[in-house]
Amino acid sequence: MRGWVTIAKRVRLCTSSWIAGATTCSPYSVPARVLAMAASEASCAASRARRGPPLGPAHHRAGRIVTAAATLAVGIYTMIQFDWGKAGSLQFYTSNKWINPIKATYTIGLDGISLPLYVLSMIITLLVMIYSWDHVPSPGNPKAFFMLMLVLQTGMAGTFVAQDLILFFVFFEVVLLPMYFMIGVWGGENRQYASLKFFLYTMFGSALMLVSFIALFVVTKNNAADPEAANFSFQWF
Repeated sequence: MRGWVTIAKRVRLCTSSWIAGATTCSPYSVPARVLAMAASEASCAASRARRGPPLGPAHHRAGRIVTAAATLAVGIYTMIQFDWGKAGSLQFYTSNKWINPIKATYTIGLDGISLPLYVLSMIITLLVMIYSWDHVPSPGNPKAFFMLMLVLQTGMAGTFVAQDLILFFVFFEVVLLPMYFMIGVWGGENRQYASLKFFLYTMFGSALMLVSFIALFVVTKNNAADPEAANFSFQWF
């Protein structure tokens, strides 16, 4: 109960500050804070209750499939809002400072090539989850399997929207981590050997890719008219 009182007080304070013209609290942060705090209060209430049977595998499967379906709905909405007459230019574009010491930026956007791949990754993830409802490979553990699938989907979507070399590299590595565990745990007869091979190939490949990104940045920066403006975004190159 105290948690809900705290929620009401903070929402009232945030709303009053926004009406008064304060810039530290936007109207969009109100529902975000309410959702975050409500989720925290619900979690605490559930831990205090300690009643009823624990959620079974079916609940975990359904929750993950609903999450994947909601993500696909966002992807379809993005495709509907996309201006196909300007498919050659970036849309839904945003760029913010990220890691200042290495000039990395959080830059994302979609064009006519990346958008279909972005949505396709969501469709494939949902279809795989639906198929795996009763076909989780040995040794089972659907909770971990579906969780890794969602992490994999996050990495795939990120690689298609990233417009910065360092950000692309991070999302690329996010894709590799769940793949390694999925191959090693739910793979075929030689899954341990396959996962080790996968790890070695991707490790050396990722290292070389990162070195090439840095070399490209250094060479381009040295030949730029304004070296101070250098960063890893695709638009700068």
